[in-house]
Amino acid sequence: MGKKLSKKDKDGGYSSYYDVPKWIKDAVGLLEHKDMNHSVGEAFLALYRLHDKDTPIRNLEKVMYYADREIKRLKRKEKKKAKKKKSKK
Repeated sequence: MGKKLSKKDKDGGYSSYYDVPKWIKDAVGLLEHKDMNHSVGEAFLALYRLHDKDTPIRNLEKVMYYADREIKRLKRKEKKKAKKKKSKK
């Protein structure tokens, strides 16, 4: 059974994975820090500028497009890994 979550964990309290190093000065620095690839970075930036550039709908369409690309990439990677593992047997 997993670790029991405290009330603080359940209600969206502080989580260390949201900490941002002091050297980060802009969104691109955050992308580099989190080691985001192109598709994930583009989706993140489209959400970040949701109401600042283009229209919210256009930005959300970009998020969906890049998220779909990343999902397909990860599925190809998993399939390739499974195939490689199977051939070793």
